[in-house]
Amino acid sequence: SGSLDGLTSLSLVCKSDGHFVSPTSACSPITCPVPALDNASVPLSTLVFGADSVQYTCTTGHYLSGSADPALQTFSASCGVDAKLNFEGEAAEAGDAPACEP
Repeated sequence: SGSLDGLTSLSLVCKSDGHFVSPTSACSPITCPVPALDNASVPLSTLVFGADSVQYTCTTGHYLSGSADPALQTFSASCGVDAKLNFEGEAAEAGDAPACEP
């Protein structure tokens, strides 16, 4: 998925010769910046494209919600159509990034 000057759809006119009239703008993929988070690491670049997701891992000795459960050391976020990361899981409140705590 992508956008054209912030729009999510595009209409083209077909000329009588069977070719489309070229748009004045170009489509570009939706990208979401991947922020650095305190006490967490992420193995990807600083951008996520389209509907891709990224997985964060709490650094050694840090856990989601402060619980020492190893299952609570990772969390993910997906790139939304609004070009913002949507954090997932119980530890994420209203789409905000969860905190890795000691």
